[in-house]
Amino acid sequence: MKKRIFIIALALAALLCLCFCLAACGANSAVNGTYYLYESEQFEKSDWYELKDGVWTDNDGYEGTYKVVGSKISFYGEANGENVKWATGTVKDGALTMSSIGATHTYRKEVA
Repeated sequence: MKKRIFIIALALAALLCLCFCLAACGANSAVNGTYYLYESEQFEKSDWYELKDGVWTDNDGYEGTYKVVGSKISFYGEANGENVKWATGTVKDGALTMSSIGATHTYRKEVA
């Protein structure tokens, strides 16, 4: 009887871990895409961020990683040999709002 309970508990723990992993992957893949600066209801195609599976790149050639928790996003990059938080913001419904060094900018995915 104890062996059966242990096996069931172990299977439930494995299932729970799998659910967390899938949720984390889903959070990143849901935001994948290219976001263009969006001001005065117009896209500025020369200023963009591409998000793909936890890695970001921008039009200036910078890159780093990002983490999504709910609709909150944090960007990380290297500075002086260390991985530091560069910016924070939100990402939801095709809109990325970033705050960095006292400024807030909105980027959007272009919908076909």
